[in-house]
Amino acid sequence: MSNRRTLYQIRIFGKKGCQKCQLLKQRVTKILDNAKYAEFEQAYFDILTEDGLVTFCSAECLNPSRIPAFLVCRLDELTGEYRPIPNPVGHPERMHPLFKESLVYSWLGLET
Repeated sequence: MSNRRTLYQIRIFGKKGCQKCQLLKQRVTKILDNAKYAEFEQAYFDILTEDGLVTFCSAECLNPSRIPAFLVCRLDELTGEYRPIPNPVGHPERMHPLFKESLVYSWLGLET
């Protein structure tokens, strides 16, 4: 088994028993099965566990009432850790009206 890490990681935040969380996880899995997304991996964090909650809180921008959610992270080659990618849109006034309610403003990601 290879220890190679992908360049990007999609961090999905959900909780046990949440059907929408499972659906998001399945959809992301299906997308990442495509060879053109070989540089992406998926990581699932259950916010009802200590590790999941710590990772969720570390994002410092996600609304816990908007679960499931995900962040797109990039591997920091100096530290070996994944860091959230800043949202290129950044400010709500520059967003398309359809996305204002679901985009994470600080980081590249999505809330439901």
